[in-house]
Amino acid sequence: MPRYRGTTDGAATVVGKLLLAIASGKETSITLSEQLGVSPRQVNRYVLQLVEAGWQIERVGVPTHSDYYFELKSPKIVIGRERNAKKKRVSTKRK
Repeated sequence: MPRYRGTTDGAATVVGKLLLAIASGKETSITLSEQLGVSPRQVNRYVLQLVEAGWQIERVGVPTHSDYYFELKSPKIVIGRERNAKKKRVSTKRK
């Protein structure tokens, strides 16, 4: 299993720990890097890769006031007629 630089844990373990830490509370790149044993820059890269993979992770707060943290957003579930209405609206916009 591939390993992330700076840690002896496997990729799945590091990603799991990262997601659990983000979901558990207000975590910054620095606090996450201390927990995972990697650099803050690597934490930011991993978060970007998770966002590209479909996870909804957002940065919340104001960085200049040191109140800037990651937050795991719950996905919006659209069922039935709402989903079909969105598809119709999208198809009419393209024409």
